[in-house]
Amino acid sequence: MREGILQGGHEDFPMNVLLAVDEVGLAEELLQNLSLPDPSYVAVVAAAGGPASGDVRKRLKNVAERQRRPGVEASTLTLTGDPAKSILKMAAELPADLVVLGVSSTGEQSAGLAARLVQSCQCPVGIARTGRPIRNVVLAVNQIETANRCLDFLSQFPWPKDGVTFTPVAVCSEPSKEALRREVLAEVSRRLEDWTVGCQPRLETGQATAAILKAASELEAELVVVGSRELSAPARLFLGSVSGQVMSQAACNVLVVRGRVGVALDREDRPAEELV
Repeated sequence: MREGILQGGHEDFPMNVLLAVDEVGLAEELLQNLSLPDPSYVAVVAAAGGPASGDVRKRLKNVAERQRRPGVEASTLTLTGDPAKSILKMAAELPADLVVLGVSSTGEQSAGLAARLVQSCQCPVGIARTGRPIRNVVLAVNQIETANRCLDFLSQFPWPKDGVTFTPVAVCSEPSKEALRREVLAEVSRRLEDWTVGCQPRLETGQATAAILKAASELEAELVVVGSRELSAPARLFLGSVSGQVMSQAACNVLVVRGRVGVALDREDRPAEELV
């Protein structure tokens, strides 16, 4: 069931967001801290899925009402069945440019849902763990193609010119790749200077996940942004997913940036994602 904007209305909005509301409001806080561009459309759903009680429907309506402002429209949607499959299906139907989900420190169910969304959703996914205002952002980059995709997405948001510091982090696992990583950092820094005054590039060594989390901790980042690409099945077994590991281990909010939407609902095992 759709309330507010009916089918087709969302196509007039350049930014479509699927907001999966959690019990403690983390997803809503992250979306507010990101400051949506004008115009945007927010579809509000219950992260738990299943039949919605009167109290749940009322809560969703209240969240939708708080999202509305000049340039931003919002409505509620009712999902049925398995929460992950329902959210993925709705993300494909909108189509969504961003899915936002809250994960609390004690929420095993929401953590499992977040892992499934990051693995299968073909648009960027924001995982909310803190409601702190975003002042420090770690942007994990290793190859320019993925870095540019992250920057293209981030540039849609009206970041305050003097209020947010971006730290591009490249991870060098072997000396032969250092020059390439420094080139990526230089190009990312150049692009960031076009729309922010706070940019501090950083080259790390070692294992990618550990290096990214170390930088986020030392900088007290409120948001880590990782790009990802699909790997073959053998690479999945050998390398795993850096984006998935960062998402599950980071103490702060995480934004995983992929393409738009192209969800495969019938496959349990998709190629893994790896930071590039």
